[in-house]
Amino acid sequence: MEEEPSSSDHLNSSLTDLMTSLMVIFILLLLVFVHRTAGKDAAVADVLLKKLRHDLTPQGFSEKTIRPDPRDRNAIPVIAPV
Repeated sequence: MEEEPSSSDHLNSSLTDLMTSLMVIFILLLLVFVHRTAGKDAAVADVLLKKLRHDLTPQGFSEKTIRPDPRDRNAIPVIAPV
């Protein structure tokens, strides 16, 4: 004779499924937020790069000395001419 699962076991299982689903939803929302923020940072870096090139070219800087860092797209090192 098999025993039927008690209602508390069924409730615990349902709550576990619910909490797991909520956790997955929150993780997906976090990933979307992080992805959108990274996209905004890259856009800001591109605008800053264009502005720096426009403003510093008359001062003797070239496009080769004002470029994005290949390791960090959001960093713009400026190499000053000597």
